[in-house]
Amino acid sequence: MKDQETIIQVQNLSFAYEQNPVLTDLSFQIKKGEYIGLIGQNGSGKTTLLRLILGLEKIQSGSIKIFGENIQNFKEFSKIGYIPQKVSTIGLDFPASVEEVVASNYHTNKKDSQKQALSRVFEITQIQDLKEKLLKDLSGGQLQRFTLAKRCLNNYFTRTIKYLWYLLDSG
Repeated sequence: MKDQETIIQVQNLSFAYEQNPVLTDLSFQIKKGEYIGLIGQNGSGKTTLLRLILGLEKIQSGSIKIFGENIQNFKEFSKIGYIPQKVSTIGLDFPASVEEVVASNYHTNKKDSQKQALSRVFEITQIQDLKEKLLKDLSGGQLQRFTLAKRCLNNYFTRTIKYLWYLLDSG
């Protein structure tokens, strides 16, 4: 079997808020094509780990590499998709449709025209019927799907999204 590319590598990672340790000597790797789940009690460090991987928290000890690059030097965050548990409602009163906002996230994509990319991402995220809706009129689950569509528009990991729908609110 061919060795798969390591996407995320965490080595000896420890993190604490003030004097309260949250993660202690954590090590793992995720290879291309693997699926993982973070399971644990409230306060066990799941969100902190994700924030560290996204570079939103500063590593206190240990290391994180994404695509072989130390997180401190990693610049290609467009390769990473992250949907928070609670989607921010800031700016939802702006009078723009779902399609307009998702389209504003389009970057040159040699594979698809903007129209093709939008069509593909709306189909995958199952929000074709929401294109004309204003953001302020979306439910919590619809906001998650809208956010996912924005994140996926320029990325090629969208095939895996079909397998993750059970994690999102259907409404």
